[in-house]
This record gives sequence, C-alpha cells and structure tokens, in this order.
Amino acid sequence: MIIGHLGRRYLTLALCVPPLVAACNDDEPCTLEARAGLNVTVLNAKGARVCDAIVTAREGTFSEQLMVLGDASSCTYSGVYERAGTYSLEVVSTGSKSKTVPDLVVSPGRCHVEGPLVTVTLEAENTGDGGADAGDASAD
Repeated sequence: MIIGHLGRRYLTLALCVPPLVAACNDDEPCTLEARAGLNVTVLNAKGARVCDAIVTAREGTFSEQLMVLGDASSCTYSGVYERAGTYSLEVVSTGSKSKTVPDLVVSPGRCHVEGPLVTVTLEAENTGDGGADAGDASAD
C-alpha cells in the first residue's frame, strides 16, 4: 500500500505545519525573512544623504557595522537583524564630526523585531571659520 503510506505522510505534514504558522498568527502569518532592528538615514549638515559613512551599532560587547542599501538618492543603513536590545549608534563620515546616538531600543515583536527609524544629521567639521552647523539625531 504505497499510496496509503504516502497519503499518511501528507496528512501528517498537513497536521503539523498549520500549528507552526498559527502559533504566530493573529491576523497574518509570520514571514520567514529576517528584519532589520535598526534602519538609519544619515544626512550631512546641508541635509543631503550620506552614503559612504561607517555606521556601527553597539550593545555591551556586541558590535555590528550596518550595511548601506539603495542609491545616492535613497540610501539607508540597516542592521542588527532579528536582534532585540538597547543600542548606541556611532556614525563616522569624512568631512563631518562623528556622532553617537545612545539608547536606541529594538524590541522583540510578535514575529520580528521592532526598532526605530533613525535619522542622524552630522555636523560639519570645523573649517576654522567658526560657523559649523549643528548636528542632530532623531528616532521615530
């Protein structure tokens, strides 16, 4: 009875898989992709996107350099995929003062981590004219 044996396998699979999906299902089933806990936009003092910065997230002894994604008009940095925690973010870019943003919280969500969208505005390096623009950072 090969057909009966195969039928039992498919029935067993059908009975086992839905509970795995349903375990994470309120309105929508969870997905299998990894999601970034931090998504960062870096701007220079004039408000233009900076796509060649080094953006590093730190929590305790953990450290990760975030990846840059997108082109010059839409680049963002992302990282700490599926890793909850409270991070500090260091942004370094040529021609700008480095900036540290503390206390960015990435929470464990129902299916994936949930983190802030962060915008970091860098301050221009002092060129000796005494008029460096102020830097700023915000997290939504």
